[in-house]
Amino acid sequence: LEPVETPWGPAVDPVSAAIGVAADLPLPQALMVVDPVATLLAGTTDRFTLASQQCRTRVRRLLQERADLPVTRLADPAAESPAESFYRGHMLVAGFPESRCGVPRRGASGKQFFVDILLDGLAIEIDGAVKYTGLEALTAEKLREDDLRETGLGFHRVFVEHLFADPSSEMERLHNRSARHVRRA
Repeated sequence: LEPVETPWGPAVDPVSAAIGVAADLPLPQALMVVDPVATLLAGTTDRFTLASQQCRTRVRRLLQERADLPVTRLADPAAESPAESFYRGHMLVAGFPESRCGVPRRGASGKQFFVDILLDGLAIEIDGAVKYTGLEALTAEKLREDDLRETGLGFHRVFVEHLFADPSSEMERLHNRSARHVRRA
């Protein structure tokens, strides 16, 4: 491949380019750049594999061989959207413990689901406007949430528009919600 000139220097491959860009960004934005590269390096689309500690550790090691940066040590190949990465980055900056993306969980019915972000028994779901375009989608999501709640999992919903508009307020909401969840657990 021929190098492509970028504002961050010549880019030879997507991994190096992403790390070069991410190195100049705050953590939430840096994760938006590096998490998709982590998924690419995982070499699979299998959600169970992407969510595994073994996969996360292997991908982080590969990223750190390129550059040992906070973002390469925190990359999550199971993040499914830039909004999940952005939210997780703000959680870390706000002092929350490291959480995981795309966590497999069985509902009380036995059905298999994946939680966007899991933080100490609290499912954090990042919702965009597209998710609720019809009654059928809304009903299915409500049934999914009810099924998971029956296992004792708490829920915290974040609308992506609110997240990007005011991440600090969203972190305050999470702080309040997680405190209530811990008291009930």
